[in-house]
Amino acid sequence: MTIEIERKPLYTPLPQNTPRNLVHAEVIASFPVNTFLENLAIDHVNNIYITDTKGFIYKVDPSGDIETFAHVNGEALGICFGPQGEILVSGCDDNNIATIFHINTEGIVNETFKLQEASYFLNGMIAHRYKEHHYLVADSIKGCIWQYDYKNKSAELWLKSQLLKSPIKEGSLIVGANGLKFHERQLYITNTQGHCIIKVEIELNGQAGEASVYVDGILGDDLDIDSSGNLYVCTHIFNSIVRVSRDRRFSIIAEDLEGVTGCTAALFGEKEKKNTLYVVTNGGMVSPPVGGIREAKLVALDLNQFI
Repeated sequence: MTIEIERKPLYTPLPQNTPRNLVHAEVIASFPVNTFLENLAIDHVNNIYITDTKGFIYKVDPSGDIETFAHVNGEALGICFGPQGEILVSGCDDNNIATIFHINTEGIVNETFKLQEASYFLNGMIAHRYKEHHYLVADSIKGCIWQYDYKNKSAELWLKSQLLKSPIKEGSLIVGANGLKFHERQLYITNTQGHCIIKVEIELNGQAGEASVYVDGILGDDLDIDSSGNLYVCTHIFNSIVRVSRDRRFSIIAEDLEGVTGCTAALFGEKEKKNTLYVVTNGGMVSPPVGGIREAKLVALDLNQFI
């Protein structure tokens, strides 16, 4: 995956006077240089499952031990748990057809669903909080959200909006809608190349309601949200995690020295780790930092001071 960095005006960093409130960071696991970790899911005992764009799914246990849990024939991007504890992975197959892979608890791909109407770039994926056995998936190129019906093995368009589209119309990679997270009865969506985060109201029947720009001026790959509604945004090529408070003020809480170079996704842990934000990175593969590409990492950020 290569973002066209020469289009610099569309990749505007945060202002230099953005406050820094750096948190304690711990590297839980490291991967070889040129590993593109893309997304993560965390089970109830804090085992962390991580997608690699080359089709690998890694499992990292709480002690930091890494194992290759599964492999799909294609690209592995989004990841979440299915209703039976299996893993669902969004991406594309080796023919560039949008695919949702079903991976059982033994790491075997036992089913695939082809979403023919979508682009090859199915990205962030999340269980629909208000519609049982349904999942929402971001289509980064078409700039829309698909709804996958797990029981009936079907999919339909859930949200189509200009707010989810990238301002880049052509090139090697177009990235509009990307990361998805629920808070209360809203879905928050990063529009990466649109430099904004979109908020969508959820109707009583689980369908998409009004979409609006919640905050702009920030390049977000993925994000997560704490219980109070503060956002934590991965800026990917800008190598930082940015906290967006409820009053929409920005502060940088982790950077290169904290290990989040090329940060692509973030997710809060479970139970005793509920105030720990886990971040996966690619070490700066898309826009290498000074000194060159780093190892890819799984980093734990201690957010107790904020929560």
